Amino acid sequence: MRLHLLVFSLGLLPEAFVKADEVYHKGENKSPSIQHDIRGLASCSAPERDNCSFYLSCLETAMPCGSEGYATAYGDHYCRKFQSEQQKFSDEGEVWLSNTMYCLQSKLVPYATGQKQASCDAIRKYAFGTHPSCYIDNGLCTLPPTDWFVILDIVGVEGLFGSIEALIATLEAAGGCVEFYLWLIRNHFIENAERRITSRDA
Repeated sequence: MRLHLLVFSLGLLPEAFVKADEVYHKGENKSPSIQHDIRGLASCSAPERDNCSFYLSCLETAMPCGSEGYATAYGDHYCRKFQSEQQKFSDEGEVWLSNTMYCLQSKLVPYATGQKQASCDAIRKYAFGTHPSCYIDNGLCTLPPTDWFVILDIVGVEGLFGSIEALIATLEAAGGCVEFYLWLIRNHFIENAERRITSRDA
């Protein structure tokens, strides 16, 4: 009994404990996401509201795609831009912004925690595919026009859903978005976006 206590007091753990510890901390061929510590995984599985750190601390760490990847070039970039312009939104717009930011991050949790793996292009495509539901379901089409101006000034028409085609298809299919759709046309947002696409592809 005394020998047993001496072993533990000297830090001479049984071999099984040492090997288990080595496997956890030094295991080979781990995906980047598995290298998160327990607290990191916990925070990445439940994004903090009104906080942009999820994109770089979680998504980019788990699935590194560099400066041109979705997490850095779009997610973190525009999240911070929206936060810096938050005071320009109406009360309804601030609620929409908070809920939409949380929705967009929550949709990416499986990739940020390593539950799912994908290429950088696939992540970008998936992420933009979540935009319509997060924007529309949280009330984009019922916001006052002043908020629409702020949103489009920050992210642009193409930035809303990834492409002008996706934007038009979404608004035509969604109920209650006729006013927003007509507003975009009256204010030449859709026309201007189409011209930019045409000149870019020429």
